[in-house]
Amino acid sequence: MITKPMFVRAVVYTDVKVEKHFLLLYLFYNLELFVKKFEVLFNKSFGGFSLSKEAVAELNHTYGWKINEYSFNDIKNRHEPRLIKLFKEKGSKWFSGECADIALAECEADGYSIKEYDGIEFVDEQYADFVIV
Repeated sequence: MITKPMFVRAVVYTDVKVEKHFLLLYLFYNLELFVKKFEVLFNKSFGGFSLSKEAVAELNHTYGWKINEYSFNDIKNRHEPRLIKLFKEKGSKWFSGECADIALAECEADGYSIKEYDGIEFVDEQYADFVIV
């Protein structure tokens, strides 16, 4: 098991370069503070993403939405917290529509995209490119 060293700042530095290096070391060892963690729903079987009629009725009634079984084919809202909450409460079998087998992916990235082949979907984590200067 790798342990992270603890950095305690006991000296007030007057050198700007030392300050910058200290900050970079601190950020490097504490990256999990800045990583976005989220969950995404995707379909893991042939047939495409669809919700069950029961799930649609529950979402429409509880949140006042006006959706149908195929409203979430567009991947933009697959990380919707209320959708994921219902999925966790009721389970995949109750939540999945006809020919769908919906699953939950946990991501630690800046974003995601969903690739699809014949209805089977794959979650691809997307990272922002940046340079620390």
